Amino acid sequence: MRWGPPNRSATLSDGRQTHTWTSQEGPVRAGGPSVGVGVFGGGGGGGVGVGVGIPFGTTVNPPICERTATFQAGKLVDQNWTGDPGYCRYFKRA
Repeated sequence: MRWGPPNRSATLSDGRQTHTWTSQEGPVRAGGPSVGVGVFGGGGGGGVGVGVGIPFGTTVNPPICERTATFQAGKLVDQNWTGDPGYCRYFKRA
């Protein structure tokens, strides 16, 4: 019940039922404003420089995790996890 209703369900030819839940993070913008500082010198002089970069229009594909559970006679008989392993681990039991 914690997962809510499944995103899709099916009945297999042998009568077992499968239910798939999907979790996906929202779109992620790559980076944000970045600041770089540089120190330079030579020939009796020196200085410090600062630069600011602001990326735009770059979207990173968000991670996704799907859990498919197979039931027979109302009991869980199999489950399969697919998707980004680092993201899926947050949903599995420890």
